[in-house]
Amino acid sequence: TNQPNRMPQLFSSLKDISDWPEPMGIRDKVNLVVASDFGRTPPHNAGNGKDHWSVGPWMLMLNGAAPRTSLGAIGATSDATMKAQLIDPATMQLVADDAPQGVKITPAHIHRQLRKVAGIDQHPLAHALPLDVPDIDFFGIG
Repeated sequence: TNQPNRMPQLFSSLKDISDWPEPMGIRDKVNLVVASDFGRTPPHNAGNGKDHWSVGPWMLMLNGAAPRTSLGAIGATSDATMKAQLIDPATMQLVADDAPQGVKITPAHIHRQLRKVAGIDQHPLAHALPLDVPDIDFFGIG
């Protein structure tokens, strides 16, 4: 019940964080990733809380990368059940659940691209800890 009241504080804090590097001359070296370790179910459980859910939002402010959509949003959920909808990785557009090219975006897809943004996608540790998902160019960085 407190979440809507806390959103202004969250966004104010994010603005402060995103403004912080500018006067130090390091804006071009900072990427901001805001995500949760898990989403929350749409309905409340018997204890009036929410359980873990596989769908959740990410906010990314990345230096030198821009979302490949005009709105800066990729992916969606279907309805009150919040089932993740599939995207076409070539166009970033939503597709039908039975579309052969459809992909459900997972955290591994995002992490794979973040490794590229950070320049560590070819590091030995990246090879030692592979992300076994297709490479989807969410940010137009190749």
